[in-house]
Amino acid sequence: QAMVAVVQRLSIRVQTSVKDKLSGQVLHVRTGTLRRSINRVVRSDEHGVVATVGTNVRYAAVHEYGFDGDVTVRGHVRKVAAGSVGSGKRQTVQGIAFVREHVRHMHMPEASFLRSSLREFEPEIRSDVKAAALEAIR
Repeated sequence: QAMVAVVQRLSIRVQTSVKDKLSGQVLHVRTGTLRRSINRVVRSDEHGVVATVGTNVRYAAVHEYGFDGDVTVRGHVRKVAAGSVGSGKRQTVQGIAFVREHVRHMHMPEASFLRSSLREFEPEIRSDVKAAALEAIR
């Protein structure tokens, strides 16, 4: 029971740290979707206690690990300034440009928010879990 309580408390601290990093320390907030998606789960059974802090947002891994490669940009409609209507290769109609599907090279540097938070709390996690285990043995 004591170990579950310690792991619960530590997982809350790590989750809070991750959300803080997503509030401007590591990434700038645009919509808040990634920050809101940070969740935690604590499971315990006869083998031990495991806490997981993570997200199910698809683009989170690109920010966490970085990315360097080609991506396909789907065709879409874009608003353009009135002065650029009818100029260049773009097909435009009254301030709207139709952009064809194309491949673009993308380079996103690593901006770790999950692994860096875990690394920061590692000493506290080790000491608190060790203390709880020693207390349970006594």
